[in-house]
Amino acid sequence: HRPLGVSDMAKLKQLVGKHGEDWARIDSELGRFPGRAQFNWIKHGHIEFSEQWTDSELQKLRYCMDKGMDGTEASRYIGTRLPTQCSNKMIYIRNKNVLDKNNEYKHEKWTSDGDRRLLLMFDTLKRKGGIDWDTISEALCRSVISCRIRHQALQSIKEATALSEPQPSKPDNVTREVQQQQKQQLSPGEVDWARVSSATGLSELECLELSQFDEGKAGWKYDMDTFSWDMANRMSGFIESNYPKPLPANFKAVSNFMWIRIEDCIQIHRLLHGRFRWTDARIAQAKSLWGQGLLFGDIAKHLSPCISMQSVRYVVCQWPSNQKEPPISAQAKQQITDLVNEYVGKYPVDQVRRMVRKELQLACKSSRQWLCEKVYHHPIYKARIASADIVEITNRITQGKVALKEVAAQLDIPTNTLKKAINVRESYMHSSRWTPEEIERLTAYVSSLDGGRFDMNYASSFVGTKSYKQCGSKYFYLFKHLRI
Repeated sequence: HRPLGVSDMAKLKQLVGKHGEDWARIDSELGRFPGRAQFNWIKHGHIEFSEQWTDSELQKLRYCMDKGMDGTEASRYIGTRLPTQCSNKMIYIRNKNVLDKNNEYKHEKWTSDGDRRLLLMFDTLKRKGGIDWDTISEALCRSVISCRIRHQALQSIKEATALSEPQPSKPDNVTREVQQQQKQQLSPGEVDWARVSSATGLSELECLELSQFDEGKAGWKYDMDTFSWDMANRMSGFIESNYPKPLPANFKAVSNFMWIRIEDCIQIHRLLHGRFRWTDARIAQAKSLWGQGLLFGDIAKHLSPCISMQSVRYVVCQWPSNQKEPPISAQAKQQITDLVNEYVGKYPVDQVRRMVRKELQLACKSSRQWLCEKVYHHPIYKARIASADIVEITNRITQGKVALKEVAAQLDIPTNTLKKAINVRESYMHSSRWTPEEIERLTAYVSSLDGGRFDMNYASSFVGTKSYKQCGSKYFYLFKHLRI
């Protein structure tokens, strides 16, 4: 499934001129899976390739990059380049731009804060399972070579130990200074960390991380009436500026900065940035508030500042019916099966389910699911798909020549049944093993999003040799392990 390059397309043209459209023989000589030679010939056989990129082609390619197009779309727009050529050229241009940006910092000296962040990121990624110097380079705005050389220098001198593991005397000095400052105040309050930093000779962030004095800290429990986004944004801003991803936040420093108990800071941070989980206690609380006459929006504000009104409505109104719905009986299953067998092939596919539901008056969710399963997996529809040229259909749909619904209407089969057959075909045509080049193209596509939404279909077109499901699974795997 390796994408065809310029040399491969030249060889393909020679084989087509020699053997005609004997695709089985051409696939064998090219060493490709069946259908790959025909697919590439239909898509790119008319293009006359050149070795060097012209100025006009580069100008069109940069326009495609500005518009957020992938390699396949850029290939269609340029008209004289393969998708793999366009993708590789995009990756080269982006890497060159990043290198030029990093070279701006090559003459600047490393500071103690930069050394601390370098060592902390190196240790964090090492615990996660692998060192990604590209991630470190991007976070520190320095080249990969500069980060490597600086880390080796820090490891070879005694200062590395002092930077990564503070000396036992430093926490004591910071704690003593904070304690003295709190005693001088009439009422306990926030600490002047600039004064502590000046007295101890450490940076303010180091003082925040090393201080062990917790007396007099305030509490912070979520309450709809007293909650303030000013405090929440202040905490989030401190974490983002001092502990950018993938660095883990030091909530000891967060607690000292906010002068709020550490457990309360962790709880509020999870409430703001974590996924809201519906527990039995929260469900009971939502139902109780709804029974008191509160609107769904007010209930959402009582539970969390980030939960939506639709989520509360679903839990209060639909969750109980979904949990207590009885299963379908054997008699009802048989009735549905008999009617489906009677109507399939006699009436169009878009009328079968509607007629069965109307005649049997199906209301419960389990009966509707059984009806869909019987229609989607009916032998008559499977036979129609087997008799059709699924390879040709897949190619036409992939190239955008025809819509999936149009093909399903022409064959008189359910759209979901045809979609599943095409997905199985695409999974069969693509290898399950990822090569470094494919991972690099997927990483390049994610970098081009610039914070936008990840689209599995566009990612599949960008990679060119993996299905949209494979691209989605690989993206979430790399994201989970901090490699993307």
